[in-house]
Amino acid sequence: MKHLTLLLALSFFALSLNARDIIKDPEFKKKDKYWQLKVTSEYKSVKPKFKRGEVTFKISHTSEHYYVSYVTEAPIKAGKTYQIRFKFKGEGQGKIYISQRNYPNIFKGKRFDARKDKLINLGLIQSFEPKAEWQQATCTFTAKENPQSQLIEALMLMMGTYQGEVTFSDLSYVELKDSEATPKEHTGNIEISPAK
Repeated sequence: MKHLTLLLALSFFALSLNARDIIKDPEFKKKDKYWQLKVTSEYKSVKPKFKRGEVTFKISHTSEHYYVSYVTEAPIKAGKTYQIRFKFKGEGQGKIYISQRNYPNIFKGKRFDARKDKLINLGLIQSFEPKAEWQQATCTFTAKENPQSQLIEALMLMMGTYQGEVTFSDLSYVELKDSEATPKEHTGNIEISPAK
């Protein structure tokens, strides 16, 4: 039995070493290089605060969920299954949304052009409500094709319907190989558990 447990643990470790993060800065170390905060004028005072692999936002009021969005590029392949994990906690109320969608390439100064840019969900849109204690979210989704070649594929944390302080940490975003963890919903799945 000990040998079987050790073999399973080593197999899991080897698989985790082969899993490469889809995003370039899952630990929020580079601040504005790989992540950008997009806010409407009513949220201009919202700024990310960084501390040892964590990012925190303090949001004074609620509005539309996409009015406060933290965005990073996350290239995906249509038909592949992905898993996103992160820890979060908050002192406040309301929902936060996580989404994989296409988006203007804000990292190269592109702006949204309503005449030609069609922003759509690329397989994941789920919500969660932070609590005071650390929780872990696990999202699984199957990627859809990006029909707009001028738009990047992006991971977004949309916080406009949340009021209070929220912190994120320990983010991981990987492609699942030969996995049975295929989501049942066309908007992906989210599971929330106490953080370990």
